[in-house]
Amino acid sequence: GLGLVGVGDGGGDCIAVEDPQIVHFEVRCSKGTYIRSLVHDLGLALGSAAHMTSLRRTQIGQYNVSAAWPMHSIIEHFQTERKQEEDASPQQN
Repeated sequence: GLGLVGVGDGGGDCIAVEDPQIVHFEVRCSKGTYIRSLVHDLGLALGSAAHMTSLRRTQIGQYNVSAAWPMHSIIEHFQTERKQEEDASPQQN
């Protein structure tokens, strides 16, 4: 299914609009939904043209971007693991 959650900043609240030609919205949808087609169809319904300037997937199934590791944490994690592996391996002369 497809449902429009809110127009605004992603939380469903309306925000001040600097440019009335720019719309921000959040969509909750099932797999197989084509967001670019949705944007095109919205433009047609409004009697205008529409295009998408950005798309951000915030959730896939149980995985949500709010639980994602920041890039610096991922780098630190792998650097720590690499250091531990180097320290555990026999020294070669």
